[in-house]
Amino acid sequence: MKEELYLWIRNLAVFYIFFTAVLNLIPDRQYEKYVRFFMGLLLIFMMSTPMFSILGKGPELTESFLNNFSEENKEKELREFQNLQKVYLEKGCELELEQKIRETLEKRGIEIYKIKVNKLKNTVTVYRHTKKGKYKPYKAFVCSSGKATPVGTFSLREKYRWHALLGPSYGQYCTRIYGGFLFHSVWYYQPKKNTQSYAQFNRLGTMASHGCIRLTVADSKWIYDNCPSGTKVVIYNSPKAGPLGKPKAQKLSGHMGWDPTDPDIHNPYLIKVKSIKLSTTKKTLEIGGKKKDAKFTIRVKKILPKKAMIKKMKYTSSNKKIATVNQKGVVKAKKKGTCKIFVETTDGSKIKKVCKITVKQVEKKPVVVPTPTPAVTPTPTPTLTPTPSQTAEPTPTSTPESALNE
Repeated sequence: MKEELYLWIRNLAVFYIFFTAVLNLIPDRQYEKYVRFFMGLLLIFMMSTPMFSILGKGPELTESFLNNFSEENKEKELREFQNLQKVYLEKGCELELEQKIRETLEKRGIEIYKIKVNKLKNTVTVYRHTKKGKYKPYKAFVCSSGKATPVGTFSLREKYRWHALLGPSYGQYCTRIYGGFLFHSVWYYQPKKNTQSYAQFNRLGTMASHGCIRLTVADSKWIYDNCPSGTKVVIYNSPKAGPLGKPKAQKLSGHMGWDPTDPDIHNPYLIKVKSIKLSTTKKTLEIGGKKKDAKFTIRVKKILPKKAMIKKMKYTSSNKKIATVNQKGVVKAKKKGTCKIFVETTDGSKIKKVCKITVKQVEKKPVVVPTPTPAVTPTPTPTLTPTPSQTAEPTPTSTPESALNE
């Protein structure tokens, strides 16, 4: 009896030491409740063991405990399997959705991109999908990542024009990568464009964020505008910046103000357009003939200076009844006549160029349908049958008398 009591006390002591060690070694506190539950069951078993041993029910209690524990393990494994199955199904649906989005964009002629972030070198490289099915390097951005930036493959999610960040602080042109990690501009003290932290702007190119990918306003806006939800993002570590290298980061003086890359006409750093040159200043279109002759695209051949920040143009027609133009510069002829297409800058510089459009009506040549000539049936020529003439009686030849008398 004393030996059993001593063994029981020793087991309890060992149990408490083991329990404390396990709780301190748990890497993630979310599993602590499961450990406590299991240890609680084990403690109940240990506390009741001596009493059942006295009653002679010790082996039955042990067997019952092991059976219950085995059933709980089976249920737990089943739940884990079901959860794993759900994760794989969700991942499969996600990949299928991405593929459908990619196919839809390709059919509509929309560019498809892939983004790679080199966390170690704080460089973002954008790859463009080619018609051959491959991705080629297209753009490179300097960025600021953080120690908590996750490494792996993700898909872009929601977008926010302005979004509250830690601090609180605020970011422009935010695009969610995964969980609480976003692409966004260098943060602002307030959701106002003239309150950006210049100290943080000057840290672009170094590890400075809490986990998000910080960019200039121009670069974060480019991702916001051109990379839809579902765009693939790969975050990795490499001593090589990327195929296009690492762009040089700009440095600013002062405490706060405008992001110098912000394409806003009120930005004091804005470099405006000084001149533009069109691909043509006059064009003749034809209607009533081939469709390709009734439209063309005006292109801006040159913009100076090259560092102009807002290169978007506005297209308008002086007479939409003659010809229309969309915001991609595609002109379509509508009616015979002349009109002007105006191409104007949108950065406030008020630079404008004109292209004169002449629309002609193609006269359709009358289609001459040849009149079928009636078939002439040749009249058969009658065969002339000679009429038999009267048989002339032979004229008797006069015979000399001398000959008759011979």
